[in-house]
Amino acid sequence: LVYILELVSSTLEVKLFWDDMQWVGTAVAPVATLMFALIFSGHKPARLRRTWALLLLPSVIFLLLVATNTWHGLTRANAMLVPGERFSLLVYDFTPAVYAAAIYLYALMLAAFYFLARLFINSQRIFRSQITAVFLGLLIPVIGSIVALADITLAEQRDMTPLTFAIGNLIVAWGLFRHRLFDVAPVAWETVVTNLQDA
Repeated sequence: LVYILELVSSTLEVKLFWDDMQWVGTAVAPVATLMFALIFSGHKPARLRRTWALLLLPSVIFLLLVATNTWHGLTRANAMLVPGERFSLLVYDFTPAVYAAAIYLYALMLAAFYFLARLFINSQRIFRSQITAVFLGLLIPVIGSIVALADITLAEQRDMTPLTFAIGNLIVAWGLFRHRLFDVAPVAWETVVTNLQDA
């Protein structure tokens, strides 16, 4: 929604505002993804609030830099509008702060993929389609963001990440409803069935 609002906006200032709003999702989603993967795979942190706070701290610092970029230019450089066939496009250069944040956020996603992969390997066959849906739904936006950071333009769009997020969400929704993703989590199966004392 925010990406659509950026596209249809006509002035540079308004486009920059909506672009800043997109960074909120980008900075928070990997933290939420890792926490989901930890809990879904049965590795819930003992101190959940402290873990959330520590993982979110770099993202909050980055979002503060985004919000104050007009003062220091650390997160966006050379912002301009480029005329397009349907919409004028917001174009700018990524800065070292953006790449540093990306490294941190990709590390979180890599950790989430690790826990989901371990869960996939150790789960019963009936749960693997659920985990596959989650894995693919998370992987597609990561690929989209890598394409954006590599400055590859597709269909006249500088950033395909919002579109890939939408596709990934549809896959997770399909897993949620088609495979009843959270009805019986694989961890619950492992905990109950494998610990039964009697045949």
